[in-house]
Amino acid sequence: MENAIPAVSNIFGVLDQNAYTQFALNTFDPSNQETYNAATSMTIFDSLGNPHALSLYFVKERFTPGVAGEEENRWSVYTLIDGEDVGDPDPNLPPPQNLEPTRANFGVQFNSDGTLNLSGTDPILISNWTPLDSQGAPNGAVGPTNVLGGGGLPIPQPPESSNFELRLSDSTQFGRDFALGAIEQNGYTTGKLSGLAIDDEGVVVARFTNGQNSTLGQIAVADFTNTQGLSAVGDTSWIETSQSGPPVVAAPGSGSLGSITSGALEDSNVELSEQLVQLIIAQRNFQANSRTISTADEITQTIINI
Repeated sequence: MENAIPAVSNIFGVLDQNAYTQFALNTFDPSNQETYNAATSMTIFDSLGNPHALSLYFVKERFTPGVAGEEENRWSVYTLIDGEDVGDPDPNLPPPQNLEPTRANFGVQFNSDGTLNLSGTDPILISNWTPLDSQGAPNGAVGPTNVLGGGGLPIPQPPESSNFELRLSDSTQFGRDFALGAIEQNGYTTGKLSGLAIDDEGVVVARFTNGQNSTLGQIAVADFTNTQGLSAVGDTSWIETSQSGPPVVAAPGSGSLGSITSGALEDSNVELSEQLVQLIIAQRNFQANSRTISTADEITQTIINI
């Protein structure tokens, strides 16, 4: 009976070493949606204002009680720009791999109440991004300064490289589907001047087509001790004199100075209907005086003729 059941190896055959394929558990692959839990993307801009696609992939890591590095509520955030890796080079790799970008991976951890655990979350510094054009070549924008080359946080202002920081300080983890609540960024594309605005305090603000606003300056207002002492120089312009005193220059609306109204025309400072009546009366008086002078002239001419 012991020979009635053949060995398993005789039924299925013996697999050789070439028949085995290595498989890495929990290996992230941006082209395989089964290797990450959620993903999102946003538009960022290089120093020349060119847009680029920033992609973030969120992977929930395994939790093993008592194992360091496998704490609960722990995530990995992978970052790619235009589909390219932007992690700092690994000096431990052989050349030329030690100069190539690696996959940017940052750890994120949450507390048991769903809030972000700042002490267990890595600072997300993108310090190896070379802006590329549509053909995959450098587009001339400012390049990176990786950590090995001295790059770090905080980012100097104004920026000296393509380095930037991602902040997830308002992120939460709760029992619901992944959702992106809001995005705030200080990068923007190129823009043209689309208009100007002046507020009541005389602040001049320029508006651009890329949605940005820039303060250009402030209009000052001058006052004189004796405005009646100013001297007219034509074209509704006046100059300072010894009778007017020196000007007191300050911001509109401060002290006794008036405010500024933008985009408005000043109306007349007199009652137009009353002035029109006075003009008609003046015209009639002029006509009457002219008639009187004409009559007197005729009388004088008659006397001379006699």
